[in-house]
Amino acid sequence: MKKRYLLVFMGIIATSAFANSISVGGSISKQSGLYKGSEDTNYLPYINAKIEDFYFAGTELGYKFYNSDVLDLTVYSNLYDGHSIKGSNMNYGYKTINKREKQITIGAKLEAPLYILGETINFSTSLEGGKRGIHGALKLSKTLKVFENFVLVPNINSKYFSKDYTRYYFGVEKDELGGAIRNTYTPDNAFTIGTGIYAEYYFNRAFSLFGYANIDKYSDEVRKSPIIKNDVVTNVGFGARYTF
Repeated sequence: MKKRYLLVFMGIIATSAFANSISVGGSISKQSGLYKGSEDTNYLPYINAKIEDFYFAGTELGYKFYNSDVLDLTVYSNLYDGHSIKGSNMNYGYKTINKREKQITIGAKLEAPLYILGETINFSTSLEGGKRGIHGALKLSKTLKVFENFVLVPNINSKYFSKDYTRYYFGVEKDELGGAIRNTYTPDNAFTIGTGIYAEYYFNRAFSLFGYANIDKYSDEVRKSPIIKNDVVTNVGFGARYTF
């Protein structure tokens, strides 16, 4: 799996030689509070490039096939979707679980500005799926230029997960029973409600630092899983990029 992602990123870097604009860098992120164990810290290269209506942004490859002042429509692929956890990282009594891996998804996205009380609010909705299930999202965000070189983007959001997705990442199969895991678990569709914030500080036109923090509350279908520690999950990350 890691080799597959590496090959994709190498392809992105090679193609970026033809980009109209390109930013490169790196990021680190950590999710906590979901599984009864120590979840992986993710170190990822950061690449943001645009070639006409095609783009690469972080782990997302997309094509914006409709672009106007009132509506943007995009098809895309997410190279690093889902959760990553294995038995050796679980707490004592939960090490019998099978490994959960990230997935590559294909999806579509709609983005539009909403004008509410004289303010412009960014609205987006998306639906994407892969071999381990489907999920969708709704998000409202607001871009705030705090200073000339400092931007904040707070948001509120909700996510939906299909039963295939929840059963892979949060369910428990017969062959995983043992220790503290005494019952199988087959969840249905689930959802989250969350909020987050993105910040970016520009030292100059080329170099910037960015960071983000999100908090999501999962519905009962996830919370009741024997391998889930908490229904409130945080995800924090930061990185740096250089724009050519």
